[in-house]
Amino acid sequence: MKIAILGGDARQIFLYDRLTRAGHDVLLWGVAGAPEAAAVPLETALDADLILLPQPSSRDGKTLFAPAAERELPLDELAKKLPPRRLVLTAGVRLPGCRCIDYGAREELAVLGAVPTAEAAIEIAMHETKRTLWEAAALVIGYGRIGRILCDRLAGFGCRVTATARKPADFAAIRAAGFEYRATADLAADVDRYDLVFNTVPHTVLDRAALERLRPGALVIDLASMPGGVDAPAAKALGVRVIHALALPGRYAPETAADAIFATVCAILAEQAPGSTPPHNAENGGCL
Repeated sequence: MKIAILGGDARQIFLYDRLTRAGHDVLLWGVAGAPEAAAVPLETALDADLILLPQPSSRDGKTLFAPAAERELPLDELAKKLPPRRLVLTAGVRLPGCRCIDYGAREELAVLGAVPTAEAAIEIAMHETKRTLWEAAALVIGYGRIGRILCDRLAGFGCRVTATARKPADFAAIRAAGFEYRATADLAADVDRYDLVFNTVPHTVLDRAALERLRPGALVIDLASMPGGVDAPAAKALGVRVIHALALPGRYAPETAADAIFATVCAILAEQAPGSTPPHNAENGGCL
């Protein structure tokens, strides 16, 4: 299959390697560090059987995420250039007139992507604080995919971990995992107990009232997508140290992140080929 990868970051180089080793003819446009033989003009790339956009496919909802490209590529321009009904794998965007599948919304990718996100968040905490994680009091806001893995990894370092959630079922899951729990809506009540606060909720949960009660010197690491979960103007006014850490898999673990994307793409291609059998282990190179 001829596959064109458009834009992205270091993940796309590792993804190129995986797809090439699986037997595909892979073309690259707007990818930093692309092998000379694979880098092609946009028009050549768009003639491929499958167009693979990066994760995220756009940072502003208007242009392709392609920081290494020679020019910005508006998404509507890309859609107009593509042949009708061309199969496009996207992450968070849709292109009118194209047969789009949002691989970024796949559960398997979200679960696998949570691992490098959690590990990178811990690396940031280790570099940005002057104490050990051991015996640090850590609050994880949100007990979803990232929150669950983050709690587990923090506990492994000896942190005293508390997680917040909204539903009784999640409270039970947190208790069963051996952590303390709080209701997300009530986190301002005792937020001053924590040395580290990790947020995974993509809407404002750390408002001014909560920020005012933070322990002096506490570090907030916001892992939520834009606009994040912190009242940024209030944090700045109060002198609260907040790190809004975005796109961590691509920055800290591009090879692992590429493996997750590769496995997801292989599963999608298997589903799109009637009568075919999905690879038993896409991570080891089994792909249609």
